[in-house]
Amino acid sequence: MKKRLLAAAILTSLTLSTAVAMAAPAFSGDAQLLTQKNDGGRTFTDVRLRLNADADLGSGIYAHGRIMGIDQNMYNDNEANNDFGRAGTGSRGAAVNMEQLYLGAKVGAADIKIGRQPLAIGNGMLADINGIQGVSIGTSVGNIKALGFIGRSN
Repeated sequence: MKKRLLAAAILTSLTLSTAVAMAAPAFSGDAQLLTQKNDGGRTFTDVRLRLNADADLGSGIYAHGRIMGIDQNMYNDNEANNDFGRAGTGSRGAAVNMEQLYLGAKVGAADIKIGRQPLAIGNGMLADINGIQGVSIGTSVGNIKALGFIGRSN
């Protein structure tokens, strides 16, 4: 009986110390609704939803994930409506995917990221790509920012 009580006390202390080290993830996101007419005068709607999750894992290590759902070419005349419920089934236009998922670590002035991440160069003017799998190392000295990246697209 004493061994079981001791084992329970040890497991409880390990659980409590782990729970204190990891903070709860923070969620954020956005939604976009775009309605426009094409050259033929046909009205269509595009819907985009994005959900972000960020967590501080302690010791300068963090995790980030983004799920994106998009439903394109929803014609308002009900001829070809799509919805998120059919995403991934091959229906035209509807899709839900993991756009970003990476671990990062801040080591001194350097920020290291490993995983599926965005790549933006020149504030998005030269490149603004999501979902590149790779490793990036970024740092800044004064007003000068440097980024090293190696990876591949899907």
